[in-house]
Formats: sequence, structure tokens, C-alpha cells
Amino acid sequence: DIEISNAAETSSSVQKSDHESSARKDVLLQKETIAMKAFPNPASKVTTVEYNLPQADDALVEIFTAQGMKLRTLSSGSTTKGQNTVDVDVSDLQSGTYMLTVSSKKYGVSSRSITVVR
Repeated sequence: DIEISNAAETSSSVQKSDHESSARKDVLLQKETIAMKAFPNPASKVTTVEYNLPQADDALVEIFTAQGMKLRTLSSGSTTKGQNTVDVDVSDLQSGTYMLTVSSKKYGVSSRSITVVR
């Protein structure tokens, strides 16, 4: 009887543990992301990066070439919940396609391509 009782308790613990693990996976799958847009696009002088964070967090805004080389960090540090904006001077960039990224520890990375025209 003791072994059966322990087996039932163990089975119950395993089921509970599996359920908790499944619930954690569901939460991870539902992780909120960074909503982001860049306008005007295409741009010749300045484009504005607008991004929304579900909660305040440290964020990093960067611009990369189409080949993945980082050109510069545009903004770094604490941001507020909701809408944040960064004006990006693209007047010194050659015509072409570039990637703007916004990243945060809590919400991952979001990116948009922009086209610079002369």
C-alpha cells in the first residue's frame, strides 16, 4: 500500500510538473513583441523610428547595412512604456537599403528595412 500511495503521489507530482512546464511554455509563446515602424520610407534626409514597448525597459536602436555591418547606435538606455521615437539622420548614407533594429531584454528584437534615396 505504501508503494502504491507513493506511486500515486509521484504520478500526481509529475502531472503537476508537466502542467506547470506546459503553462510556462504557453507564456513564452505569448511573449509580447516590439511594434515598430519607420517613416518616411524611402527617406533622403531624416526618417523617424517609432516603436512601442508593452512596459518600460532598456532599449537599443541601431542601423545596419544590408550586409549586416553596424553603422551606428542611434539610441540606448531607459525607455517608457508605450510609444517612443528616434529621429535618424540618413543624409550621410549612400542610396541603398538599410536595417533599423530596436532591441530590449524583455521583448527581443524588431527590425525594419529602410531605403535611402538621393
